[in-house]
Amino acid sequence: MSAERIEGFGIYCDGCETEHDEGQPVWDTPGEGIDSAVCSGWFYSREKYFDRILCPRCQTCEVCKAPGHEVDGHLVCEEHEDHGFTLPAAVAPWDGPRG
Repeated sequence: MSAERIEGFGIYCDGCETEHDEGQPVWDTPGEGIDSAVCSGWFYSREKYFDRILCPRCQTCEVCKAPGHEVDGHLVCEEHEDHGFTLPAAVAPWDGPRG
């Protein structure tokens, strides 16, 4: 057996701590890992004081907690896709790595 030291960034779900790897357990930058996760159906948001990333299993509707998906920066189920949120999403969708 051989081993080598690998330095880089891993991506983990903030809900269940599942690791996102897509065949590559580490990335050179956090942005590369987030890009890969988002392309694989993960939900990423930039909130006021922290970033949040959720695997598909942990994405639940903000209204009823049923399994959800992203619509206009909110996580919702099919029943609540047209829900009239009174406040804008506290999240900004992933638009690439920060400068």
